[in-house]
Amino acid sequence: GSPGRIYIRGIGTGNLAAFEQSVGTFVDGVYSGKFRQYLVPFLDVASVEVLKGPQGTLFGKNTVAGAMIINSARPTNTLEGEVRAQYEFEYGSQEYVGMVSGPITDSLSGRLAAKYQDFEGYMDNLVRGTETPEVENSAVRGSLLWDATDTVQIYAKIDYAEQETTGANSQLTSIEGDFRGQIEHRDVLTAVENGKFDDKNTLNSWSKPGTETDSLNAVFQLDWDLAGATFTSLTGYSEYDAEVLIDGDMSDLFFIEQFNPEEFEQISQEFRLSSAGGETLDYILGVYLESQDLTYDSLNDISLTSLSAVNVPGSPVPPVDLRYTTLFEQDTETAAVFGQLSWRFIENWTLTGGLR
Repeated sequence: GSPGRIYIRGIGTGNLAAFEQSVGTFVDGVYSGKFRQYLVPFLDVASVEVLKGPQGTLFGKNTVAGAMIINSARPTNTLEGEVRAQYEFEYGSQEYVGMVSGPITDSLSGRLAAKYQDFEGYMDNLVRGTETPEVENSAVRGSLLWDATDTVQIYAKIDYAEQETTGANSQLTSIEGDFRGQIEHRDVLTAVENGKFDDKNTLNSWSKPGTETDSLNAVFQLDWDLAGATFTSLTGYSEYDAEVLIDGDMSDLFFIEQFNPEEFEQISQEFRLSSAGGETLDYILGVYLESQDLTYDSLNDISLTSLSAVNVPGSPVPPVDLRYTTLFEQDTETAAVFGQLSWRFIENWTLTGGLR
């Protein structure tokens, strides 16, 4: 359930909800530090730019390894459209993409894009008789581009995505040993579990393990062309709800299960003034504000019922079910002032300095 993590030169961020990625992701100019904000990001993309190395001056915190900049295709003033389908024969996976763009009025254009993906599983679950993990993604995006005046342009975008993974690609590769020297692993596992690395597993749980995420993202950008400079106001909103269910014992036992619900909301505002470029002195000045709310819970269930039927000499296992819960809340407020100045002091030589 972690397809959105990005690493550059081996530097990235692990599986901790509180941490933001070391490679900052910016979708249509808006910072996206949690990988679940954009699980279906490459929908109707105009460009992708990767900046290696620390990018803190212009892009802010959490860009120690670099930044990845994704720009969605914007509405066009001519009518265009696209329909694309892909099918993979070995596992029956499929993908469908559609897009339509064009003018609504003389000054207003719109664009609508959608994607659906269904990736069938490649591992056989011998207990459930299914193929896992199965991944189903869907996303839709609508955007408007309005030339309000000769000098003011407004861009607005909203997209919604659903991502669901059913099953897992984990398997037991060794079933030797015992529980505390008393219960042999082989005695409590299903007979079809052989402990071999063979693309087959016997995962089972109270519910189907997997992940489910719903995300919503919106952008409102105003660009005002001044004499020799551009003023930009960029407002971003992002939220997601996620549920992750993990079969912790990775076997057919109803033994250990972890349920992790997660909720996230982010609002950001950036004001930026930049020169037209190509002059002896070029500059970028800006202010950035951001507010985040994250709630992450970990509910861990342990059932000893399945082990209680096994005879343990001198230490019978009680048929009890246990749960322990970890609750985590994080509120983050960010404020920054930044600037960068580039001086072309002689031909083909530029000196650049910045501060945040």
